[in-house]
Amino acid sequence: AGDYNNSFPNKVVELTDEFITAGSDFVLSNTFSANRPSVEPFDFSVEEIVREGVILAKEAAKGRAKVLLDIGPLTGLLIPFGKIAKEEAREFFGEMLKYGMMENPDGVILETFMDLEMLKIAIRAAKHYDVPVLCSMSFMGANAAGKRPKIAHTMMGNTVKAIVAAATELKVDAI
Repeated sequence: AGDYNNSFPNKVVELTDEFITAGSDFVLSNTFSANRPSVEPFDFSVEEIVREGVILAKEAAKGRAKVLLDIGPLTGLLIPFGKIAKEEAREFFGEMLKYGMMENPDGVILETFMDLEMLKIAIRAAKHYDVPVLCSMSFMGANAAGKRPKIAHTMMGNTVKAIVAAATELKVDAI
């Protein structure tokens, strides 16, 4: 296992270029899960993966599209549901942002979060930088019988109303 940004950079640039050629106005760096807990088992550092991910996206974009530093949720849950302390989550997101911002992306996208509390930690970390911050969350689908919940919510029970209220309060640029 390894990191495509450093092991196969031409493939990352080619794929990103395909999105731009197809008409994308924004492209995401290949950094979704490049946080310390996910990277530790491999021979690459968070800095190597994140910086190279933004560099490659910018190389492909060549000014034809905006480049967003892509940050996904941590693979575990916050205490009390999991083992990740809020302070640790702040540190993990802060580390990704620090290295990503060294390469001057046009903005940050915090995507597919399932826990509003974790998303708020990531938003606060991202708002330390003077770039647009976009966010998205993943919602529960239909159950095995095909029945959908009456009120849309994330795995952690966060509703659209609660998400929009929190994102508005934290002044994200797009939800």
